[in-house]
Amino acid sequence: MNSIQSQRDLWSAIGNKQSAIRKIRVLVVDDSALARKLITAGLSRDPLIEVIGPANDAASALELIARERPDVITLDVEMPRMDGVTFLKMYMAQYPTPTVMVSSLTERGKKITLDALEAGAVDIVTKPKLGVVDGLPQLMGDLCERVKRAAKVDARRLARPPTLRPCSGQAADRRPPTAVDTRPSQSAIRNSQFAIRNSPCTRRLTA
Repeated sequence: MNSIQSQRDLWSAIGNKQSAIRKIRVLVVDDSALARKLITAGLSRDPLIEVIGPANDAASALELIARERPDVITLDVEMPRMDGVTFLKMYMAQYPTPTVMVSSLTERGKKITLDALEAGAVDIVTKPKLGVVDGLPQLMGDLCERVKRAAKVDARRLARPPTLRPCSGQAADRRPPTAVDTRPSQSAIRNSQFAIRNSPCTRRLTA
């Protein structure tokens, strides 16, 4: 009887220890519904990772970032209205968050890959261009490990003021940068979302 009780106490202690471990909270940002579903399902299988939500564009992602403050973000490059690298520069200035780029465009040596790393991304995972249903799940083990490594990075040291290039014909804003208030502000979020939805141009993706 004492042996059975001891085993129960042991399993109870293990269960309590596992429940006390804080999971890595991840936001998945991708304009493809299929990719969001596969990435969310793959990350959720890891007991140390919790997906707090998917977002299909920069505007909805910004709202989730401000409200949920994820530990890590997985971010696609090709998205409507504002591409991933431009969006990365935007939120890193106010909400520095370790980010893993997950895109078919981020191949080693490409300019877009170097731009993403310069903007503050901590890692890159190349998404298959063809056969996403079969190819993407095979990458999930690697992506989970990269997410866990990214969670250990202090993203504040990667944050920098956004230096977005003006659209053709527009004058660059040469006003000195102002201090950034990192507290959530609904008006600031709405203004940023408006800027995203009404951006006169998006960053051109170059090889």
